[in-house]
Amino acid sequence: MIEIQEEIILKEISDLLMNELPKYLLELEEQSGDGASLLPLRYAGPEGAMPVGTGAPYAFIRIEEGKCTEKDRIIKNVVYTVYIQWKILEYRLIWRYYTAFLICIDAFSLGNCEITEKKTTGDLCLQIKR
Repeated sequence: MIEIQEEIILKEISDLLMNELPKYLLELEEQSGDGASLLPLRYAGPEGAMPVGTGAPYAFIRIEEGKCTEKDRIIKNVVYTVYIQWKILEYRLIWRYYTAFLICIDAFSLGNCEITEKKTTGDLCLQIKR
């Protein structure tokens, strides 16, 4: 069976958000000391697959088909653009979720990963080279 790289990346990021991110959120919550609660995500995956009635916080993940630049073709890298749309209860805490996610992706190798866009509305864009 041929594995599709986009599906593998989607599964890895979903697993990271659902299983690993909560411990980093808890660490940040304890360090901040301001009483703000950083709840773990209740869902992370494609928008169309979210179970009905799932409440915030959650994250939708979308991956664009891999592309190669001329340089990447030479070294056989494919660049995947991943969009994560966070839906949290208090958007003033979005930067803490971003920080926990960045710590998380540094701790677990997703490949060569670069954040290309962060917005206060909860939209995060990253590129992964594999």
